[in-house]
Amino acid sequence: MKLDNILCLAEISSLRELSLRRIEGINYEELGEFGKLLDLSLQETKIPSFAFLKKMKNLKRLEFDEVSIDDLNFLYDLPKLTEFTMLYRVEDETALECVSKMKYLQRFQYPVPDMNIYKECPKIRSIGIDSSRVQSFDELIGKENITEVTFYNLKTEKQYEQQIAELKKILNLKSYGYVEELCE
Repeated sequence: MKLDNILCLAEISSLRELSLRRIEGINYEELGEFGKLLDLSLQETKIPSFAFLKKMKNLKRLEFDEVSIDDLNFLYDLPKLTEFTMLYRVEDETALECVSKMKYLQRFQYPVPDMNIYKECPKIRSIGIDSSRVQSFDELIGKENITEVTFYNLKTEKQYEQQIAELKKILNLKSYGYVEELCE
């Protein structure tokens, strides 16, 4: 679909949620004008820059699906974020370190390799784990509020079962599953 001017939507004072899928021909930088937006979902689109997110300080939920992203640096600019969903890895993950400082974060669905980023998240309840890169779950000991886990990049059913068993020893899991197809 082609949309010529997204700013016409910014004039809707009650607009709090926006989902854009397969939208071409707009200037995504103009999304920065949506300062009251709480929920943003971008799907199947090409976005040249994510600088507009710096202006979206009130954003609570952010979702990317099939959007080409090189890094997660925009996370530094979203202090009120409660939910983040992106089901695939980016090339540069250095910004994952800021997740531990996100005091409102409750749900972080991304293939995270180092559980240490969740250690200081006081409200985190739903996490993503990159099964192919995680070294240890010890950093999650004492995080009773984590009740939901999604595994990414699983190699085998046996790996899935082993990791679930390990996590059940330290967490009160109510929901768990995996995203990527198993290789074997």
